[in-house]
Amino acid sequence: LFLHLPCQHLANQIIQQYINDNLIGLVGNIHGPGFVIPVVVHVISDIASDSTSNIPDAQIDAQITALNRAYSNSNGATNIYAHDPEVVFCLAQNLPDLSNDWTTVNPTGKAGVTRRNDPALSSVDATNNVQQAALADIGFPPDRYLNIWVINTITNPGGVAGYSPQPIDPSNPLDGIVVVNDVFGDNTVCP
Repeated sequence: LFLHLPCQHLANQIIQQYINDNLIGLVGNIHGPGFVIPVVVHVISDIASDSTSNIPDAQIDAQITALNRAYSNSNGATNIYAHDPEVVFCLAQNLPDLSNDWTTVNPTGKAGVTRRNDPALSSVDATNNVQQAALADIGFPPDRYLNIWVINTITNPGGVAGYSPQPIDPSNPLDGIVVVNDVFGDNTVCP
């Protein structure tokens, strides 16, 4: 069942915990998330005009950590209705072809991250269908991965830090999240 999951390491941890629980008599107790969402972060930079646009791996890790803290309600929220939905986000471990050589899409080789120096796509107009289709083309299959495109700027609408066209506009080919690089991560890592 877990052999082809993009987050293989989390699946292995869940299985190992289940085995350990059974060995000590905790039959039926399964630890770990109820649902694991593999994430691919597509860093699209314009290094010539903004050297900070190619964000560091630490900033990506910080965002995944912040996302998991928020979803697990472990970030200090005081809302009495907030609870842990047992959803965990992790950087994908496998490419769509099930290989794990991330150096083909990312010079650092960090799993779950693609990097592309593309000035034309580093500044995006959310209403430009050609740009939306170009982003979608470099994304991974949205039925298997949560795609997050990290870019320099969103020009239209102005002042927006991020957007996701689905499900508001089902005709938009982009299925995932587009976010500006200076708000991606947490306050300890963002430039």
